Amino acid sequence: MIRHWNTAYSLVSLNDVLHKLHDHVTDSLSLLPYLPKVNSHLDIGSGGGFPGIPIAIYRPLQKIVLNDRSRNKCRFLREVKAHLKLHNVIVVEQDIREPNPAGTRFKSITIRSVARPTQAWLLARSHLHEDGSVFLQTSVELSDVALENGRIDKVFQTERGLITKVGLVN
Repeated sequence: MIRHWNTAYSLVSLNDVLHKLHDHVTDSLSLLPYLPKVNSHLDIGSGGGFPGIPIAIYRPLQKIVLNDRSRNKCRFLREVKAHLKLHNVIVVEQDIREPNPAGTRFKSITIRSVARPTQAWLLARSHLHEDGSVFLQTSVELSDVALENGRIDKVFQTERGLITKVGLVN
């Protein structure tokens, strides 16, 4: 589906379509051991469905909210949801910087390839439950100093990089 839709909607880079789709899936699944099994999880900037769709497939009882501001990418995500019969997926077409009218807070958030880690943290933290965690996939280690009102709870080494678990400063 990504190969088919990518020509019209630029879901992932052309190089990724040709050579790296497997890496996207592997990176997505590398999060699973570290993500808590909570009622709902937010994936910000879902785009081509990574990491949200693989997480939804492996966690069918967990509600996965896929967020993207692009109408075309959300259309793609809805097609994937229907095609794979992912009843646990909700697609939200909204710029994450806009106020959340429902005020929903999540205990688990992923944000990948949207912005540099410090900026990604700033985008995610307003949607984070007070005792929740944001999971940032990075190639370099972060410091608490760089994360405004954030604290690094744990850093996990994976085959392809780091997963940094960040929570709100109490």
